[in-house]
Amino acid sequence: PVGHASRTYTVEEARALLLDLFGRFCPEMGDMMRAAFDEGWIDMYPREGKSGGAFCAGYYEKNISRVMTNFAGSASDVSTLAHELGHAFNNRMLRHKPLMMNDTPMPLAETASTFNETLLIAQLLKDATPEEELTLLDSCLVEQTQTMVDIYSRFLFEQKVVAAQAVVVLGVGDGGTQDLRDVICSRTLGELQDLEGLVDGLVADEVHDGASLARG
Repeated sequence: PVGHASRTYTVEEARALLLDLFGRFCPEMGDMMRAAFDEGWIDMYPREGKSGGAFCAGYYEKNISRVMTNFAGSASDVSTLAHELGHAFNNRMLRHKPLMMNDTPMPLAETASTFNETLLIAQLLKDATPEEELTLLDSCLVEQTQTMVDIYSRFLFEQKVVAAQAVVVLGVGDGGTQDLRDVICSRTLGELQDLEGLVDGLVADEVHDGASLARG
């Protein structure tokens, strides 16, 4: 990591920041976030025996979600809250769909959450010191490259497998079908090779921006 971020946030400060930012962007999302904080949707703090990381699970029958985080007060922790509440908003938007249509594919499931992170980072950069800007940009770079390699590659992979299925029946090696395992291997390797150039370009752009910021 580069830069230095000394600022910390209380849960109350994080709540106020998120409700203001996302309430102005989308009042419905702001209302949902307020409910999440006020109605106890969020298991906020780390404790002995609790898993690390963060998670969100929707409860279709009640049109609510349950969020697990390990909030310790960093800007990254606030971003994690924004991310997981993005998942919660995605869950809420599915409330009019039949239950069997609520299994969201990964590229779609990560859309609202990664957007929330991006909007939050843009807001935090407005008041950040130069050192904090470097830290925020570094964090943004890590998240963007992960999204490119993980989430976007899944979309490209699924797109090509579905296209292959339209041309030939994909089986598991039985007579008259193309082996699905071979298609999966070739598609996966192809997507990783395609993404290598995209990620290299993204990293180069972010490093250039960070270097310009450090000089400025």
